[in-house]
Amino acid sequence: MTTILAVTDGHRAWIGSDTRIGNEDRFFDSGGPKWIVSDKRDWAMGVAGYPGEQQALAGYVDVLRGCSDFDLPTEIRACLSERGWTPKRAGDGGLPHGGSTFIIATPCRVIMLGVDFTIIPIDTGVLAADGSGHEYALGAWHALTAGAPGVETAERVNTCLATAMALDPYSGGKAWTEVLT
Repeated sequence: MTTILAVTDGHRAWIGSDTRIGNEDRFFDSGGPKWIVSDKRDWAMGVAGYPGEQQALAGYVDVLRGCSDFDLPTEIRACLSERGWTPKRAGDGGLPHGGSTFIIATPCRVIMLGVDFTIIPIDTGVLAADGSGHEYALGAWHALTAGAPGVETAERVNTCLATAMALDPYSGGKAWTEVLT
């Protein structure tokens, strides 16, 4: 029930999300961004899944603030584990960690943290997207990259987010974007 996305050029990262929150039968379009952004705007973490996981990590912002770019994914996994979240593995009947995926962005890199806590590095210039609208965002990214190579990254990110929000019935609210430098 969301769309989160991020891309880096190796010096800056563009992040974005919709703001709709809800459960199986009710939606609210004023939930706010699905990202925790550091005070210095030097890293951010987006959650595609359950808002409780974002709230759980919000209490660790002070701990995460001092992390190096390299240690950030490991520290996020440790914070989740400390709060009782466990990796979801094939065959698990429940949602011990909510089934959410995280995107972690710094100006230099973007990685995804999977439901099994796997760290997946994303290449520079490649859009990372997750949530119910991710396929629409990725499709728009590829169309813009191939068909309009001169389009600025910020405009591509905004277009991808707008496309996902227009086509995915579960993404909505307002488009939210930020640049990390």
